[in-house]
Amino acid sequence: ATDNKAVISFHPQPSALGSAEWFHQDEWLSFNMFQTGHCRDAASYDNIQNDYALSPVKPVLDGEPIYEDHPVCFNSKDLGTSNAYDVRRAAYLDLFAGAFGHTYGCHDVWQMYSPKAEGINGPHLFWYDALSLPGASQMAYVKKLMTAFPITERVPDQSVIKENNYTPAERIQATRGNDYLFVYSSAGRPFTLVPNKISGEKLKAFWFSPRDGHSTSVFEIDHHFENKCVPPSAGYGQDWVLVAFDERKAYSL
Repeated sequence: ATDNKAVISFHPQPSALGSAEWFHQDEWLSFNMFQTGHCRDAASYDNIQNDYALSPVKPVLDGEPIYEDHPVCFNSKDLGTSNAYDVRRAAYLDLFAGAFGHTYGCHDVWQMYSPKAEGINGPHLFWYDALSLPGASQMAYVKKLMTAFPITERVPDQSVIKENNYTPAERIQATRGNDYLFVYSSAGRPFTLVPNKISGEKLKAFWFSPRDGHSTSVFEIDHHFENKCVPPSAGYGQDWVLVAFDERKAYSL
């Protein structure tokens, strides 16, 4: 007979360790989970990294990050409502910090808001209209990026860059495989790429847009030296991913 084991986690309230605060050592816990309380600019990447480094090794993800069209911190009067930028930024920062997956949510959809259902916490759209919100379709672009390169060898690695002291709103997050790397600049800020973190004396590189899934033309990076990398645009909503890989490889999106 096959010994089948259910995959089980625990959905916690917002906390620094998530499910690991109580259950990490328990055999029944298959992977750790967080939620962020639907607050903008949460440093969830630190939480992901903390659980990623625990022993025994268990996968981790944010099971309830900030949802699209949600009252920020449940306080839309003072803080407004979340948007596509908020939800995609959470996705890239969490995944690049070591999460094995990500959850997309929408405030209008989870409650199935419709003309026949009373709204909870001020939804704006009926659920069937909210399916077309931009953040939902942008989740396809992050999947496209993550699955185009060897995913099982990828590790979080902030030593790839020198700029590690920015606020969550401008955070730059790095991850790499053996012969490729991704650097997410959440507000388009320039950063310094540290040499010799992956294979290859020369790297091919391009900028990937989380907004529309498009890429710039390929350019070359000399991997012997520090390189100052400047995204094509900067400011609120102008997030970019630098994709770089050993020039001997034939990766593409």
